[in-house]
Amino acid sequence: MKSPRDEGAGRDLRLPDEAQLLKIRNQPGVIAVSAFFEGFPVQSVGDEDFEHVAALAEDFLRAGSKVSCELGIGSVDQLILETAQNKCIIAPCGDLSLCVLARSDAQLGLIRVLLQGIQKELNDSGRRDHSAS
Repeated sequence: MKSPRDEGAGRDLRLPDEAQLLKIRNQPGVIAVSAFFEGFPVQSVGDEDFEHVAALAEDFLRAGSKVSCELGIGSVDQLILETAQNKCIIAPCGDLSLCVLARSDAQLGLIRVLLQGIQKELNDSGRRDHSAS
């Protein structure tokens, strides 16, 4: 039996290619990468408590989306949280979101470009899937 996490509450989720997640994970300073849906991890690479990360990342994404809406600055492409020890990037990708955890010394430029490629691919495929219905 499939759970809502498997099918996104009745719809098939388009997951990123694992090779794409590994390419991000293999960047210097990256600790873990997780794709999540509504606060539940659906695909992850690295060493982290992905259940906890996905739940917190979902809350952060919802709060960031609310702030961007209230400010009238457009929809969220990526959220970045930086502390003295670590960095976290959360990026909506179609029906899913991606969360990247990295050390503070990680260079975010290439990581963000790789995330944008995944976002474009998943957002484009989602539009094609909806137009075919």
